[in-house]
Amino acid sequence: MGVLEYSIERQGPMTAWVTYEASSRSLAQVLSIKKGQAGPWVASVIIKARAGQSDITLTWSLKAGARQLEAELATRWMEIGTPSVGVPKLQMKFPLALRQAKATYEIPFGAIERTENAGQEVPALRWADVNGKTLGKPATAGMALLNDSKNGHSLDGSTLRLTLLRSSHDPDPLPEIGDHTMRMAIAPHGAAPDAAELMKLAAAFSQPLQVVGTDRHEGSLPPAAEAVTVDAPGAVVTSIKQTEDGGALIVRLLETRGRTAQVRVNFNTDLLGRLDKPVEVDLLERPLKASSAKATPGGFSVRLRPHAIASVRLSLK
Repeated sequence: MGVLEYSIERQGPMTAWVTYEASSRSLAQVLSIKKGQAGPWVASVIIKARAGQSDITLTWSLKAGARQLEAELATRWMEIGTPSVGVPKLQMKFPLALRQAKATYEIPFGAIERTENAGQEVPALRWADVNGKTLGKPATAGMALLNDSKNGHSLDGSTLRLTLLRSSHDPDPLPEIGDHTMRMAIAPHGAAPDAAELMKLAAAFSQPLQVVGTDRHEGSLPPAAEAVTVDAPGAVVTSIKQTEDGGALIVRLLETRGRTAQVRVNFNTDLLGRLDKPVEVDLLERPLKASSAKATPGGFSVRLRPHAIASVRLSLK
């Protein structure tokens, strides 16, 4: 599944900007494993561990009906890097039973397959996906790794690592000392999901719904409703924001499958109100001379070019 790995990078200059190969690696020392929650909706296991001089609590949770297994790590990190010691580092290690493994990583407004496959660390945003052939069989399988705050990934053969903490010392001598909490999740799969599906999964994980307490009262809205839906499977709504002049909304979309698509976006008018005057704009929110945005009942449509971004300005009444 996933194990904590503690390593020491060999010494070199500019450690805040340059990563070096590990001079030593070891698994974190497991101190205890106990059952956490055991209800019908959430089951969890709590692992107490130690890496160097730092105590770690790792909680694995499985929620009813969930596609992914979630992990929350909390630690008081006490490791200090020095020229004589090197750079202490904590990573989550995911050894996968795959051959011909390839990794795809989320980047701003897209995803990219990177060819580095010998432990070289590369950046990603909210997810990295490893896919390959299963051992001894022709089937395809893999795993998506989601995270809410960490970006350094590396693939070594079929082992994926995510860097959690790294105590560089040049120029800042104590960059990581203190308390840290971070969340991850693993979502195993057969054939590789497309980028749009992974983006939606990662967004739901890193930006979960917030529970708000209130009094008991009658309401006019249905008990469950989606605010915005998109009818094209390869299209993703990346953001909904107020315009810079404050007079309207901007809906920004991304095409992920490399195909031209006429995308229809539907708004729940009971929740958001009626739409008015959709117009396609550029990233500076200036109207395009040839806008492809058109009003539809309850929403709008817009033309998306392969791997392109489209922004639509609209008013709500």
